Amino acid sequence: MDQPQKCRAKSKGTGKQCQRFVTPGYNVCYYHGANPGNHGGAPRGNKNALKYGAYVNKLLNEAERSVSIQEKAKIDYLKQMEAAAVFSRRLLMGFIPVKPLQVWQPQ
Repeated sequence: MDQPQKCRAKSKGTGKQCQRFVTPGYNVCYYHGANPGNHGGAPRGNKNALKYGAYVNKLLNEAERSVSIQEKAKIDYLKQMEAAAVFSRRLLMGFIPVKPLQVWQPQ
């Protein structure tokens, strides 16, 4: 009769091998990644993560990518201008207190 195999995972701190038995069909135990209920996660070619995130550039061609960069720069510029206008309006209306300028004078 075959001896049950031990998990092949090793501790980072001590370097000792895990003492749990392997999950059938795997080289490691359940604690170290063997999960019979989930055979490898998402199916191959899964496009769920492509809508948002780091992979969006793969979906855009070069012209669309340059337009989107220009649009982002335009929106950022307009937001900065709007913030500056709001700040100056509040400053002129007296909502933002301004300390008088203190000039250094020699003693």
